[in-house]
Amino acid sequence: MKNKSKCLNLSAEQPLPKMDDTEKIRTVFSGILFWFLAIFLLFVYLGAKEIRGSEDRWAEIVRQMQITGDYFHPSINGRPYFDKPLLSYWLIALASAITGRLDETVLRLPSAIAGLLALFGTINLGKRLFSKQQAMTAGWVLLGTYGFIFWARLGEADMENLAAIILAVAWYWARRDRPGFFSYIVFYLICFLGAHTKGMATIAVPILVVLPDLIWEKRWKSYLSVSHFLALALGLSLYLAPFLYSEMTRTGYKTSGLGMAFRENITRYFQPFDHKEPFYIYFYHLPRLLFPWIVLFVGAVWTFYRNFRQLRWPAKWLAISTGLIFLFFTLSGSRRSYYVLPILPFCALMVSQYLVVERKEKSKRIILGIQTWIFVVIMALEILSPLLWPVLQKSIGFEAPGELRLATFILGLLALICFIPNIFRASLLSRLLGTEQRLARLIAICIIIVGGFLPGNKIVLKPLIPIKLSFLN
Repeated sequence: MKNKSKCLNLSAEQPLPKMDDTEKIRTVFSGILFWFLAIFLLFVYLGAKEIRGSEDRWAEIVRQMQITGDYFHPSINGRPYFDKPLLSYWLIALASAITGRLDETVLRLPSAIAGLLALFGTINLGKRLFSKQQAMTAGWVLLGTYGFIFWARLGEADMENLAAIILAVAWYWARRDRPGFFSYIVFYLICFLGAHTKGMATIAVPILVVLPDLIWEKRWKSYLSVSHFLALALGLSLYLAPFLYSEMTRTGYKTSGLGMAFRENITRYFQPFDHKEPFYIYFYHLPRLLFPWIVLFVGAVWTFYRNFRQLRWPAKWLAISTGLIFLFFTLSGSRRSYYVLPILPFCALMVSQYLVVERKEKSKRIILGIQTWIFVVIMALEILSPLLWPVLQKSIGFEAPGELRLATFILGLLALICFIPNIFRASLLSRLLGTEQRLARLIAICIIIVGGFLPGNKIVLKPLIPIKLSFLN
């Protein structure tokens, strides 16, 4: 590597000091705590809600695959439905084969597992770019994000799409100094397999975001090799194989999987036939998906922009990549709120890096103060909810179920306990969570408020509801 790249690589230039035994124990404990809570938030009561949104399509297609034994020609009520690739259905079918049933829990298992993989990819990338503490902070921020938890608990393919993208990018950074056939083939396998869960964005986005690093460091020259093009050809062959097999065996099946893949990805991007929302719509959707961290993210964007020339290359690359992802989905003619989900891990990494990049203490205090007051307002509303529910019922006619009333009040009190300095100091929470001290208290409150609601906003201690698809018959 040239001298220029050495001085810009944070992980190479500033190795972390060796940890003593106490620090190692804290690191292990914070890691165990993180993954325990991640599993809890993503898997507990996974099947408590009835089927919603587009989950019915995945459920019915898998059901018909099991009935007919044909796993290459997806259909609904005998009618071809190849709008999505095959792997997302196969993952549900595999979970069904292992568990021996097909219900809401099984339908959502692949998404929840993909959520864990996305967290792993985010933390791994954070370690490569910055430090273990900042990586863990990014993991906590992502875990406490509304859009992440919501889509990780939904039986559709969007979380698999997000996971494949962040894993591919994390793999690139893990192997960027060791180019070769193995590095190339794993990268393309992740991309092309991910494309079989949702669409070609899992190919386009990772390539798009690694390009700045390839160009800046002049690494692109190493990709002009036989081993790289061989790996690309093998990855592409893996992508095409299921479609070609489906084409060759589609007797009486009138839809081309490969044709639908082109229509749903290329045609939809450049000449949309539906979902034609305004070009600025992601300025509205992204804050919703990032809730409740949008204030810190806005502060991070402004700080990265203002200090861009002084940033080291990993931070510059992160800012450029986040912007490219947003631009990629904005330039598409077809736009929906969840299309931009793959940006969330990059936003979490920017938030975790924000306090390190920002040099003006006054600016930090203002942004953190606004973010803190958002949590204070939410806590206050939850604690006062016993008084507010009757008002809502009278004004809009909404009658909250008993478990929601109880959960709201309890979560508000738990968040308040973390907020009281004399009970939980920020330094103690920082050691427990393995995060930046200034964010530790906010992260703990966020996990309670957001994490507590999304898995348990319909806490019903009863057997899982079997799938009902009578409306499709």
